[in-house]
Amino acid sequence: MAVILIVDDDLGLQKILELSLQKYKDDFVVLFAGNGEEAVSILERQPIDLLVTDIKMPKMDGLALLSHMSVNYPVIPCIVLTSYTIPGLEQRLSRSIFHFLKKPVEPEKLAGLIKDGLEEAGKGRTLSGVSVAGVMQIIEAEQKTCFLVLHADGKRQGAMYFHEGVLYDAVAGVLHAEDAALQLIALENAQLEYRKLPAKKIPQHIKKGIQALVLEAMRLKDEGEAIEGAGFQDDLMMEGIQLCEALHFQKAQKLFLQIASQDVSNVPALMWLSRTVSSMKQLRVALRKAYSLDPKDQEVAQDIRKFSAANKIGLEKMSRCPFCYAPIAEQAAHCHFCGAFLAVNAEVLPRLRESVDNKEMRLALERFEKVLARELNVPVLFYTVLACLHLDDIDSALEYLEQLQECIEPGDTVYSETVEHIITYIASQQSGAGADNATTTDVPPSAVSEVSDQKKILVVEDSKTTRRVIKMTLQGSGYIVIESEDGVDALTKINDEQPDLILLDVMLPKLDGYGILTILKQNNSVRNVPVIMLTSKDGLKDRIRGRFSSASAYLTKPFKPDLLLQKIEQFI
Repeated sequence: MAVILIVDDDLGLQKILELSLQKYKDDFVVLFAGNGEEAVSILERQPIDLLVTDIKMPKMDGLALLSHMSVNYPVIPCIVLTSYTIPGLEQRLSRSIFHFLKKPVEPEKLAGLIKDGLEEAGKGRTLSGVSVAGVMQIIEAEQKTCFLVLHADGKRQGAMYFHEGVLYDAVAGVLHAEDAALQLIALENAQLEYRKLPAKKIPQHIKKGIQALVLEAMRLKDEGEAIEGAGFQDDLMMEGIQLCEALHFQKAQKLFLQIASQDVSNVPALMWLSRTVSSMKQLRVALRKAYSLDPKDQEVAQDIRKFSAANKIGLEKMSRCPFCYAPIAEQAAHCHFCGAFLAVNAEVLPRLRESVDNKEMRLALERFEKVLARELNVPVLFYTVLACLHLDDIDSALEYLEQLQECIEPGDTVYSETVEHIITYIASQQSGAGADNATTTDVPPSAVSEVSDQKKILVVEDSKTTRRVIKMTLQGSGYIVIESEDGVDALTKINDEQPDLILLDVMLPKLDGYGILTILKQNNSVRNVPVIMLTSKDGLKDRIRGRFSSASAYLTKPFKPDLLLQKIEQFI
């Protein structure tokens, strides 16, 4: 019987799924883990057929778990079930998962996807005593899409991925791509387990054709060359680069030093090593060595230009610009090379686009998003917000800002104060009202209750960031704003405050927007209050439901504040 592992730290959700999925006990059994570490421990003891995981969890989060799965259990389909969202996350994960679901989810829908995943990943036949190269050539001739899991000496050796007869990727222990393929092709007395691929796109990491790989593997085998060392060094290099991208420079430095000590002519290792050092003298030595080995390397030339710019301002001890890796002064608030601001306040925020290098900023944003697809990293999340603001992408900045707020630890005044500045700035920019004006109108409803001309609006939204921006926008236009973050509290506020209009998010904790709307229309005292539904969903089904509900209007997030104000003015 199939075994399903569900990984989520929400014990209430675990109980609901345990009870709901009980009816499928003839199809599969369900195991539960509270975080990635517990899941890895279960995987080591118990074979499973499909994984369901949340993203945001303690100890080891879902992104780290998915990375572990892709390396060690690439055959097992994975379903992501989460409320954690950042722009483009679903698209980036689509290569490594079977399906992506946003919470809350209907257990019946999850059960259907589990059954689909098990069917797609159905096991094929096992072949013994055959040539790996021979099977590869058959797959190529028949243009099959599949994967081979290879075993030898009673142990799993690795896996190879084929798309329409082309070898796309391979893994073998710490080896990946061509290095892994060469080792697997050379296996003797291998057992090959032939399986269909799940319906997901596998990235192509191998560019050589099968025939060329077979010839190379046979040559290496005949000559007795050990390819493991080169593959191991490549793995160290990749790990070091990923650590740099995640701003873990000290950890990365140890890896690049190890590579450079083994291969003194490795230009990429020297260049990346130069990006981890903390003094201009060390930087000069590393860059000179890299330049002497390859004067035409464009990345080395660019880093030399960054060094020269820093040298002109007399830097000795230094830090690194998180956006462009240029040497900067310790605790610097501004990068002299790419023009980015590294610390912001109310005075700096309006100047973000004055001198920034857009190309460097776009490269940095792409790099940061790759990191966030691998791990939850608060500093990278913070600089991602700044990158979006530098590029004037307010909508993306708001989405990342919301995630940043969720990750800030209590008592962390550095990030929390900066977040307040950014929210105030965004609200003032979008609403057309100055930040000072927005702040001075932020007063309790009781203080202005005698002003008959002011209309009262209830904002029901679980996102603190979105709620704050809407609040400042409305206050800048003279409205009194009441806030609520969940459905049950909203019903209390409606009865107590008697608002003139309600802005109602669809996806809410405890009771969703449509549930609130149904209750409102059954209450004679508030049934005529205009309700504008707010949702991040943009599907046809949700639009139809919104149109045919008793809501006064329906807005899809993100929306421009002027459009929101126009809608409000239609009803009050």
